[in-house]
Amino acid sequence: MNSLQYNDGLLNAGRTPKLFLVLSNGNIVKFQGENIPGILVVKSSKYQKNGKWSNTTYQLEIADGVGVWEATSQMHQGYWDAIASWEEAQAHVIAQGGHFVSVEEVKRVVLATWEKAAARFDTTAEALAKMTVAPTEPKSFTFGSPTNRAIENGYWESPKEHDGVSFKLVDPTKGWTTGNVIADKPGIVVTNVTHRSGMHGGYYTIQYMVQ
Repeated sequence: MNSLQYNDGLLNAGRTPKLFLVLSNGNIVKFQGENIPGILVVKSSKYQKNGKWSNTTYQLEIADGVGVWEATSQMHQGYWDAIASWEEAQAHVIAQGGHFVSVEEVKRVVLATWEKAAARFDTTAEALAKMTVAPTEPKSFTFGSPTNRAIENGYWESPKEHDGVSFKLVDPTKGWTTGNVIADKPGIVVTNVTHRSGMHGGYYTIQYMVQ
């Protein structure tokens, strides 16, 4: 079991925190203040009445193997503002929850919770579907074995460039792993990230498709 303290109160700039549980079978469950059988137990809750700032603090116990996705936007930003497509949204959720989640499951949750973001992702998907350029062969590139100075300057956290495309980490704390890497241009899908040993952190290979 894993303990978590969660507060559902309104934040500055009108931000509302949301808590989701990501299951190993790829399902996503939203926490709504009650026990979720087999997944989560509310050990205690304390309500504080304060007008629009009223809130409840929960002490939660979460089953082993259940991923936690706390969806709180940055100041003066929508939660999905930095995400451009359903594929990027999928990668973000996988990185946050630690389990593979299908695009269809991500669509279900986003549509139910963030309608404007869902509409924007749909618009991007429709535009991509109209592209007449056929998919290219899979591409890949390798990077790694930086100098100590480069590591100190953030080598492993910084974006990597290949053929005019920048690849970046969704969550820098999770490193270069499949599901945690996205491209800065639409129509590019990262399919796999592999690692092999070597000096100063070894080497990573990113495989991707251009659509």
